[in-house]
Amino acid sequence: MATEKLYWNDPFALAFQSSRATVSAWEGKPSLVLPATAFYPEAGGQLGDTGWLDVAGSRVAVEDTQIADDGTIHHLVASARQRRETGTHAVTPRFTVFTLALLASRRLISLVNGAGRAFHCLRTTL
Repeated sequence: MATEKLYWNDPFALAFQSSRATVSAWEGKPSLVLPATAFYPEAGGQLGDTGWLDVAGSRVAVEDTQIADDGTIHHLVASARQRRETGTHAVTPRFTVFTLALLASRRLISLVNGAGRAFHCLRTTL
């Protein structure tokens, strides 16, 4: 099941709600799978996001974010104990300072790339 990538619509979102969290595993490590997420998975040399998910009144640490071939995004959790505390609950992430730095970096890259595309369009039309 492919996870909806909320960061495509709002790359700077710091919170989101989800209707459920499903217990899963990524390469033998416990993970949570959400129907939609604002967490960026590891890809193209970029590290996966880290942070927290508030699930059923408990804060679950997300140590890494990975994407499977079918588009499912796994939020790797810190321990099996935290994994057992999950269920069908609303989930709200709280990002770490490191992730906020990545968000600032993504903003700068998108601005530079956008300016580069605009310059290229102007140059080819003139």
